[in-house]
Amino acid sequence: RAGEHQQASPPPTDPALTNPAYESSVEYRDEPNMELPPMPIGEEVINDYTATRLSLKRHPLALLRPGFNKMRHIQAEELARIKVGSFVRVAGLVIGRQRPGTASGVIFMTLEDETGVANIVVWPKMFKRNRKVVLRSRLLSVAGKVEKEGLVIHVIAARLIDMTDRLIDLGRCDLSLKGFDTRFARPMPAMGYSTRPLATGGNFNNDHLKLDVPVTPPDEASTSAGPDSRTANKKLTMHRIFPSRDFH
Repeated sequence: RAGEHQQASPPPTDPALTNPAYESSVEYRDEPNMELPPMPIGEEVINDYTATRLSLKRHPLALLRPGFNKMRHIQAEELARIKVGSFVRVAGLVIGRQRPGTASGVIFMTLEDETGVANIVVWPKMFKRNRKVVLRSRLLSVAGKVEKEGLVIHVIAARLIDMTDRLIDLGRCDLSLKGFDTRFARPMPAMGYSTRPLATGGNFNNDHLKLDVPVTPPDEASTSAGPDSRTANKKLTMHRIFPSRDFH
């Protein structure tokens, strides 16, 4: 049969093996060794949280601690040594929110820093004034009075501020105090409860955010071009990287 006498065509060969002129026309050179700059520790932490929701290298609050120290924030582990009734400032990642049906509208929040967790109590009136901050913050600063019942320690929120934009700075090489609003870094009242309002140096309650308007879900946020929208998109990214667990 005719098909049995046909031989298969030889496989294609490298032109450099069959044509010496081709080989001589190609320049061969050693590529230089490239040294990439080391990744900032903050960027490594963000990458870890993006992949696994945690990092064994550093806690985000440990990197931002110099700025919070400037603003007179204490660490969560220090709450055990604070007297009942004292006013303190704490900050941390919002890892949980709870609003039990039997709590008459009270919201319980859990903030995590590099030393532990702080339990925050938000009364209904405070929630009404700071609805957007309570629901949208991923990094939250709280000023309030310390209350203890046995081994349980709570901070009764008197003032709240959304510090989520500080998480954006983790990817920078410079984690200095630049960008921190030190207007709130005024001395707290002496140990013990004071009936006077907390010292203010600006609108700590974020009332300028028009908190009476409905909260826009992240997926419906504006994505138009511009510096403000780019900052908003970065904050939405931080919402996904540092999620919280919310229960009702």
